[in-house]
Amino acid sequence: KPGTPCQEVFSLESDQVFEIGLTPNRADAMSHMGVARDLKAGLLQQGIQAKLITPSVNDFHIHQPLKPIRVDVIDSKAAPRYCGVRISGVSVGPSPANIKNKLKAIGLSPINNVVDATNYVLHEIGQPLHAFDAKEITSNTVTVKTLTKGTSFTTLDGVERKLHEEDLMICDGDRPMCIAGVLGGTESGITEKTIEVFLESAYFDPVRIRKTAKRHGLRTDASFRFERGIDIQLCDYALKRAALLIMEVAGGKVCFCYVLATGFFLFYTYFSSCGRLPITTQRSTTRANNPCGRTTYGHCRCWIWKDKSVDLSDCVFDATRDRCVFHTGIDLYQQSSS
Repeated sequence: KPGTPCQEVFSLESDQVFEIGLTPNRADAMSHMGVARDLKAGLLQQGIQAKLITPSVNDFHIHQPLKPIRVDVIDSKAAPRYCGVRISGVSVGPSPANIKNKLKAIGLSPINNVVDATNYVLHEIGQPLHAFDAKEITSNTVTVKTLTKGTSFTTLDGVERKLHEEDLMICDGDRPMCIAGVLGGTESGITEKTIEVFLESAYFDPVRIRKTAKRHGLRTDASFRFERGIDIQLCDYALKRAALLIMEVAGGKVCFCYVLATGFFLFYTYFSSCGRLPITTQRSTTRANNPCGRTTYGHCRCWIWKDKSVDLSDCVFDATRDRCVFHTGIDLYQQSSS
């Protein structure tokens, strides 16, 4: 009808987009949840009560156990945490309009419901994920390792690349499927024919990822975060969140779940004796809204959602910015609510 607004004709949503600037050391804020965490701290400073609500993953469970995909992490230092789920019975197609619109609003082009779900969770909570066509894992084994120098591999952008001996790869046995933490390959990607998905969520060594991305001239949303250091605790939470979202938009059921965790810490611990500046937790715990309200001195524990908090000065810096959460025996990601 003449005069009908284009917004109604094309079913366009009205929304507001906020652009923020981040310094390279703030990988923890490269997501909506990361920004919300800092906004909460700022509001609490001004005496405004705020609650950080994270998506619930309580509905995640294995529906019908099938033959598992074996996972073999050869270099646990390069991949200290690797999680994966197998989802069977998916139907790949366009994403719902609400997900499409949200991705478009942040400059991403929708691809299909499975890939869009992984991108949605990446920007929602900051954990890169990768979805493989499980039927293309013919050896039934996912191996995380390096390959011989000069091995050919064609990435999703259609470019054939020669691998370096230090490039960490996700392989189907000995066949490369993905440059770990950087970019997937053409042979194992999600297509409209995909009916089974192997979903990966991992923590990769930032230095290894940065060197690999630079060698191949690649800069992806995943490498951008991995090379700056993500929160290792997010891996399994993000995996469950993404799996639930995939089942919501593409159907299917979880039939296998795998988690490898080696050599990581829930949080770093520092004592005032480690440096000249004593840490007084009485004021900081109040500012951080610690429900325990303890007034002990000289001891604090800093959550590692900021990967760079590795010495006393960083811990104190975070405490003064209301980003230090003192140990209460409560896991942030176990307080999720819908």
